[in-house]
Amino acid sequence: MRLPRLSLAKCIAFGFVVDFAWVEPASAHVKWFCAYDVAEQPDRLKQVLCPNFGLLLGVSLIALFAGAILEGTPVGDAMISALDQATRYVRDNLETIFRAAVGFFFVAIWAVGGILLTPELKTQSIIIGAIQLGIAASMLSRRTMPLGGFGIFSSMPSRPGSTAFFISPTTRCF
Repeated sequence: MRLPRLSLAKCIAFGFVVDFAWVEPASAHVKWFCAYDVAEQPDRLKQVLCPNFGLLLGVSLIALFAGAILEGTPVGDAMISALDQATRYVRDNLETIFRAAVGFFFVAIWAVGGILLTPELKTQSIIIGAIQLGIAASMLSRRTMPLGGFGIFSSMPSRPGSTAFFISPTTRCF
């Protein structure tokens, strides 16, 4: 049985009805590029949204719509060709760049010491530092990358307040 095809207007109207029917208060930890306290209550959404956010959102939407309109034209073909040429090196070496970034990240958090992935995930376990260096070293080869993935997975807590797989049960992550 085929489902009836809905028009864009009907889909947008349905989206608004669903959004307003199940709307709940939202809050967020705004901690990028500013000081933050993990124990502090998250900011309400109306405190996070500001005129600059609205302006940047509007400009982004206009740029996305303009790109969508221009994409099928000769101007769009020229833009896509230019972007492909400009990003060819990155695209061809994406895996190497990713592996280098992950390796540098894990060396950096090992150097800081006592944290897992973010500053609020703290640990006293000595083995975490060894695992972090092992993860960084595993990024040097494609063959050892799965071991690095296992190291990342096994050293992270599964839920707040829990302990990670390789951390002794007496050592709390938080």
